[in-house]
Amino acid sequence: MPEESLGIVSLVVEAEAIQWLKALIAELPRIPVPMDDTQHVATRTRDIQNADHLALVERFLARLPEQVKW
Repeated sequence: MPEESLGIVSLVVEAEAIQWLKALIAELPRIPVPMDDTQHVATRTRDIQNADHLALVERFLARLPEQVKW
């Protein structure tokens, strides 16, 4: 159900943020895997395994207001 709500959120939030949110609200929270060195986010995910991964989540959440489409 929560993932279904992202359809509405996707109207106002950038695609990268939607991929992060999908990964984080999954039954087992995960983080998106960058596609390459450009830091674009792919649909692949990986387990949150260490403090560095938690720092990535923290940075994403801090940048979330910037991901709003204007």
